[in-house]
Amino acid sequence: MFTPRQQRKFGFICGFVLGFVNSLVVNMINHVFLPGIHLHEPWPGIFIFILFNSLVAGSMGAIALWTEDSFNGLLLSALLGSGINTIWSLIIKGQNPATFFLMILIFLPTLIFYFPLGIAVRWIAHQWNRANSNLSSNSGKIIITVICILLAGVSGVFSLYPAESRLAFVTADQLVQDGLKAKKPSELPIPLKDVEGFYKYAQENYTLDLSFETDRLAVPFTPSEYGLINSLIIIRFQNGYSFGCIFSTPGTIPVCGNFY
Repeated sequence: MFTPRQQRKFGFICGFVLGFVNSLVVNMINHVFLPGIHLHEPWPGIFIFILFNSLVAGSMGAIALWTEDSFNGLLLSALLGSGINTIWSLIIKGQNPATFFLMILIFLPTLIFYFPLGIAVRWIAHQWNRANSNLSSNSGKIIITVICILLAGVSGVFSLYPAESRLAFVTADQLVQDGLKAKKPSELPIPLKDVEGFYKYAQENYTLDLSFETDRLAVPFTPSEYGLINSLIIIRFQNGYSFGCIFSTPGTIPVCGNFY
């Protein structure tokens, strides 16, 4: 059996490993499926972001095993995860402070997304305690641990962008490349002719990001057919210049423009 101190250390290690695997898949899967596309990375960089998420998950794992009472440990663990996520959205991502009370309303429902980590950590710890007490085989604790790690990775697959959005990324990247080759404004691709400042400010160093808030762009467009997604691809250049393109139907010419 683990001592309370050993159990908390074990919970931190389990949470860290599960969080690392999940965050690695979440942050890298779109890079794998979109090779050659310079995707926008969250501040302060994708690898520091993965490490930060892993440390948070480790802390959640330690808290999940802090008490013998399963529900209290799981609740406190979920509160920590949801609270840090809310603060991240409010401060790091630059959310308007006026949305603080709205964030509080969002805070409580998001708790449910953080319970599985605590449940997995307690399940792994339970199996290891049983094995250490000769109540189950050593292979059982390894199998349960591997299953939880695989589930952590599989859950990250849901972060993969939809197929129509991935096509929009490829098309937008090619559009920018074609625009950069123009030797005068009249040679710009049709979607870029109405984008103010493209010919003057666009340069080789840029990243692409995805948003579904199409109303951010100051252009009219025809919404996609039922069942399809309207993808807003945001193009950000290193010099601070940016614009966006809305893809309402895969394979069609996008509507591009500047932000409000």
